[in-house]
Amino acid sequence: MEREIVVNRVKCGYCGDILISRHRHDFVMCSCEKTFTDGGDDYLHIGGDNYENLSLYSNSDFSEIREYLSRGGRGKDGKQELKYVPLKDMSNDWLENVISYEEENRPNNKFLKYYYKEMDYRENNNIFIKD
Repeated sequence: MEREIVVNRVKCGYCGDILISRHRHDFVMCSCEKTFTDGGDDYLHIGGDNYENLSLYSNSDFSEIREYLSRGGRGKDGKQELKYVPLKDMSNDWLENVISYEEENRPNNKFLKYYYKEMDYRENNNIFIKD
């Protein structure tokens, strides 16, 4: 089985910025404009001559995936500024709602398996995160 990109993440060797491309056409450039990444979780398109590829793949350790895989949200009322929250910091209620939504509306979403893994991880490690 071919490994899938889970998090498209690059560190610029010049300015130290860490760039995350979150979706297919999310072109992100560092502050010194010497490194970029694009492609989100669909493909890696990295440019520059001094960078470190910090991307995570489906065969990466889950402890790293839960640290860097994030979900965007606009708060409970949907009116807040878009904020990306790492899987490890999402509240249990939010995580459960995301799972329900994905099961119903996008059952083939490749991230659903990581949401399940996070719930199992929390159960096995007695972790509960309140809103």
